[in-house]
Amino acid sequence: MSENTTETIMGMEPEKGRWMLVLLGLIINLCLGTIYSWSVFVAP
Repeated sequence: MSENTTETIMGMEPEKGRWMLVLLGLIINLCLGTIYSWSVFVAP
């Protein structure tokens, strides 16, 4: 018996899943950077 197994990243094809990981990483970095910069400017 041979099984048809395909690799997926988050349920998507590897080509699309890799870009989704890049996009999620970018969004996380933007959110953390926004919080950090806000804390720098608010401090007296």
